[in-house]
Amino acid sequence: MTASPDDFDREFWKSFEQGIDEETSRSITRHGAAETGVHELAREATERIAQQLALLGPPGWTRLWASFSLAGGRALTEVAFTVGGRTVGVDPLPVLPLVVELRGLSARLSDGPWWRFMLDLTSQGRLETGYDYGDETFPEGQLLPAECYKADLESFPRREVPQWMRLYIGWVG
Repeated sequence: MTASPDDFDREFWKSFEQGIDEETSRSITRHGAAETGVHELAREATERIAQQLALLGPPGWTRLWASFSLAGGRALTEVAFTVGGRTVGVDPLPVLPLVVELRGLSARLSDGPWWRFMLDLTSQGRLETGYDYGDETFPEGQLLPAECYKADLESFPRREVPQWMRLYIGWVG
């Protein structure tokens, strides 16, 4: 007997809800207790992003991969699904406001706002996320114009700016 789409949806969300607490909570709880409320809001925002992205997927997808680069009011996005061994890209515009919200929450934490947010989700509900603060040079295609990072650093000053970023935006010294 073949499972109906409703059965698939129920099983997916059940697996998703079980998997997110384990994966996301680990990455979010590394800060002090004073930031706990913000971390909970970030976890909830991450769940909403994953759920909304999953809804954009074509029937039969098995894996979702997304990358969002945000700085200085600009964004570069990439969202792709694996379906039957091929990759299918989708327009992530419907979830971009949620990603902007997540970045705003991260600005309230001691590490400050991330510059890149990555998400990997399987159809079985396993979710992995990553936040990139620029420790390494960003991959090709995920680097915004220098003026975006300059504007971002004016809005969200950082104690340390990676050397590659300082060179990229012209902050030599």
